[in-house]
Amino acid sequence: MSGSVPMDVDTTVVETKKDSSTASSQLTNTTPLHAPKNVEEMTVQEEKEHHRRKGEEEYIKSLQSKIDILITKLQRAQEYKNNEVERLNKRRKVYDNKIKVKDDRKNTGSNIRKRQRDETDEKEQVLEALRARKKTQKELKDIQIPTNKD
Repeated sequence: MSGSVPMDVDTTVVETKKDSSTASSQLTNTTPLHAPKNVEEMTVQEEKEHHRRKGEEEYIKSLQSKIDILITKLQRAQEYKNNEVERLNKRRKVYDNKIKVKDDRKNTGSNIRKRQRDETDEKEQVLEALRARKKTQKELKDIQIPTNKD
């Protein structure tokens, strides 16, 4: 390799998937900066470094795969939790509505019975007043008023 020949530099960046919640680091320079792009033209040391960088890329890809699997599991767990919360809220709502309807029916029944008692009491009071009035009228009739026949 001569110093006057410009070298091809691989500036590709290996990207890993980015999750919106975490910023992901990126590997740069798949091949060594001062090595030729063609592997056959590399020196032994440059080829070793190139091979090492390829291994590092594969390692990072495997780590990203593990992260993706964990993210998928986490998303499933989150969805399961959300579904459970939704199901439990529906159950609670149904139960609360059932109790509310039961209480409403009980209160309505109590109000009807109270109204019936009140109406019956009013009727009895009116009847008592009428009876008392008739009794006094009858007593007045029974009382003989003395007349002056002397």
